[in-house]
Amino acid sequence: MNTEKVKVGLLALIALVLIVNTYYQATSGGSASAVQLSERPASGYSNIPGNNEKVQPNFEIDKTNPTEIVDPNSNSLLSANTNEPQAPLTNIKFASDVIDFGRVKAQSENNHAFEFVNTGTEPLLIENAKGSCGCTVPNWPKEPIMPGAKGKIDVVFRPKKRDTEGEDKKTVTVYSNTNPKTTVLTVKAMVTP
Repeated sequence: MNTEKVKVGLLALIALVLIVNTYYQATSGGSASAVQLSERPASGYSNIPGNNEKVQPNFEIDKTNPTEIVDPNSNSLLSANTNEPQAPLTNIKFASDVIDFGRVKAQSENNHAFEFVNTGTEPLLIENAKGSCGCTVPNWPKEPIMPGAKGKIDVVFRPKKRDTEGEDKKTVTVYSNTNPKTTVLTVKAMVTP
């Protein structure tokens, strides 16, 4: 009977050490082994919260793009893979982020220029602009847009052939050195056969 209690106690102790080890690795990215953890005093876990103690992160993770991390001290993006600054952050302001072409014919070519201003204090770099389908083709400035300067993203919308009338709604995602890193532009129309 006592042997069973000892076995249960040892299993509980091993489970506890494994749980603490897993928690330590998850919160600090450490690679300490269970043996190392069991040899350390409890006071060595300064990064593990306890008794209403909270851990303050050094960086903010962009919730819309979790692969991007913003360093609040330098206001620059850090790549989640390299932790090296990519470009200083700035701000972008579009005159409108939605264009409604109204009623258009299928397979027609509909053009619109989404105008924007760099409202930040650093040069704006538009890295990419992707349409949600091949029927929406964006063209964007490749050179930096200086603070206070204007630019535009030209979009060509060619709705596909259809049998019945219906609304068509597509997006263009703009990637730039802003926080958040992406801005979504919307193109919509009532498409007739």
